Amino acid sequence: MSEDEAVQTALSNNSAFQAALAQLGMAHGDAVQASLLANPQFLAYFPTSAKEGQYTLFAPIESYLLRPTRVKVANREYRRIGETLVQNGLDLARNVRVAYADLAVATQQAQLAREALQIRGEVFDVTEKRLKEGDISELETITAKVDRLNAKAAAGVQDQTVAIAEARLATLIGLTRLPTPLVPLPLQSPALPTLDEQQVIDQALACRPRPRPFGCRQRS
Repeated sequence: MSEDEAVQTALSNNSAFQAALAQLGMAHGDAVQASLLANPQFLAYFPTSAKEGQYTLFAPIESYLLRPTRVKVANREYRRIGETLVQNGLDLARNVRVAYADLAVATQQAQLAREALQIRGEVFDVTEKRLKEGDISELETITAKVDRLNAKAAAGVQDQTVAIAEARLATLIGLTRLPTPLVPLPLQSPALPTLDEQQVIDQALACRPRPRPFGCRQRS
């Protein structure tokens, strides 16, 4: 699974993002409902006994008066939820990319730890053979034993780190259980653009916030 595929899967399966997407749909329905007018009602009463015929028309006058305010509030809430959805999507994509990078780094470190364990094991085997042949004493084999044990412990720690990073990425993606271990693709170094120093300074000066004079109040 590549990094982009992980982000796309997270946007499709993440429960928090899907909940925000459902809220956007409900806000859209509220905005449409706010722009509608209630149907007027026309009632006719036929004369019975001494009561004459009556005609009554009920028109939703309050709808005509409150409709602009109601539509404005509903549209503002709809835009707010839309902006929140965009921000949640960006945050989710960022978290997935960070978790993917952590998993890739942890996987590479675990591979290096296993290679170190293999090398320490080979050194220990050579040391044991030299001990059997009488080239070295048993005291000189302690260092090889300690190094092999340390390498084994480090490899176990790195395997646990990989499992934790994989679980974190799976949670962000929205997969509760992975059928096979998730193997990330090698990360590519980003290409840094060449920037002009004076252009960057001019852009920073143009985008910096301007302080208000002391004692001035912001007009509403």
